[in-house]
Amino acid sequence: MAPRCFLLALLLMGGIIAADIARAESSSVLELIAQWKVACDTGNAKTCGVLGCTYQKGTDVKQDYFQAVSYYRQACQGGFAKSCSFLGGMYDNGEGVKQDFSQAANLYRQACAGGDALGCSHLGWMYDTSRGVSQDDLQAADLYRQACAGGEATGCNNLGVMYKHGQGMSQSDTDALMYIAKACDLQLEEGCVAYAELKRITSNHAEERADRGPGARVRE
Repeated sequence: MAPRCFLLALLLMGGIIAADIARAESSSVLELIAQWKVACDTGNAKTCGVLGCTYQKGTDVKQDYFQAVSYYRQACQGGFAKSCSFLGGMYDNGEGVKQDFSQAANLYRQACAGGDALGCSHLGWMYDTSRGVSQDDLQAADLYRQACAGGEATGCNNLGVMYKHGQGMSQSDTDALMYIAKACDLQLEEGCVAYAELKRITSNHAEERADRGPGARVRE
């Protein structure tokens, strides 16, 4: 998530909140947050989500995980899928609630079903690492693929890693490079580092094969 929840608000809600942020220069931040609370109480689920982020991060208010959980829950129940992901993260990390991987996975699943790419990526990680669910490479790969298609860089990176190791699929350096490159394009630093290293390794292997002739054995 963005370090400042006002940026998150701008990205998530566009015109709904952009005008509020613009007026923040002439009114106190606390007054702005009070307006968001009114909007949340009247059923604006996205505003509830931004309030959850505000309290989770301690953005211009005292950090309060319990408040964050409460607002994320309102937002998730109101149909704002991204807040289901964030609430899942609270359960995943034991922030404001008792750590519960199974509940985290359920919330990530709800978020992914609602179209949130982050939720798909997180749920993919749960299946990948047997965290709150039974380990399942095929499920993990499918969820990472959904996340990547939705523009979530970690999903692209992790799918690329699965292709590199042939985890739940046929091993393919070509597909590994493609997905990890996409993660880099989406500004994931780890993806850029992994792409450069994988590109170097695959290039070295190609040179070895050319030197040894067709059909020569290569030690990986």
